[in-house]
Amino acid sequence: MVNRKFNGVDIGDSAVEFFEKLAKLESGGKYNLADQKYYIGKYQIGTDVLMDMGWLPKGSTWANARFIGEGATKWKLKGKQSFLNNPAAQDEVIMRSVKMRWATLKKHKDKICKNISVPKNAVYIAPGKVRASENKVKTIIMKKRNQGYKAEDLRGKSFLLTSSGMLAASHLCGQGAMSNALGNNFKGVWGIPVDGNAMPSLLYAVNLAGHDLSAIIGFKDNCEVDHKVVEKNHTQTDNKNINKILLSEEIRKIFNFYFTSIYNSINEVEEDVASKILEKCKNIL
Repeated sequence: MVNRKFNGVDIGDSAVEFFEKLAKLESGGKYNLADQKYYIGKYQIGTDVLMDMGWLPKGSTWANARFIGEGATKWKLKGKQSFLNNPAAQDEVIMRSVKMRWATLKKHKDKICKNISVPKNAVYIAPGKVRASENKVKTIIMKKRNQGYKAEDLRGKSFLLTSSGMLAASHLCGQGAMSNALGNNFKGVWGIPVDGNAMPSLLYAVNLAGHDLSAIIGFKDNCEVDHKVVEKNHTQTDNKNINKILLSEEIRKIFNFYFTSIYNSINEVEEDVASKILEKCKNIL
């Protein structure tokens, strides 16, 4: 990711890792990928997102795309090829896309950090609200499992919902489909959304869970994913697990630095390191 600032603020390593994982699933991480008719680039962006952002006129396709607004003035984009040739602009678009999707999905934030049960009789729903081929979905699941992803049929099981996982799933299948699925507990005609290639949204929700996107969406989760703490919600005043992690990080940084220096005695080392730990951690403990 070459552009890691959103509205002038660095989004943080956790968010960068999220977008790199998303890109790996979408395009193998290739900014110049254009072998799809409707979705191109590192994050497989469609013209629908760019039209919603005001970067393309309504009714645009990649065949006739002519950038307008900020896409043309700030990012100097003209058409499809200029977008493929501009990694920073693609990064900007995916961050803005996440922000827009959150506007729809934030109504489900009461479900974040909770285990969501998926009905055993849930059906996979493709774009257009048509039932997807279960054989195709199962083939995709097996393929991704062989590639090292967490991949299984979650029907009759549960998964931990996080804001980043929910947003990743909405990037795959659309925020509307994901919102309806969550709102109806994956029951009935909403089922489990999949994309046009039969990729299940819940695979994205599980594999991209637990990343801090607060610099973009203004919300932080307050739960653990794979025994790793997801950053606390700003309304929380205490989280001992987070404090322990921050403390250990500070101690490691201090020791790495001070043990490369020269001291006159062991006592001098102990006193100096102790004072630095107290100084660094006075706002953490």
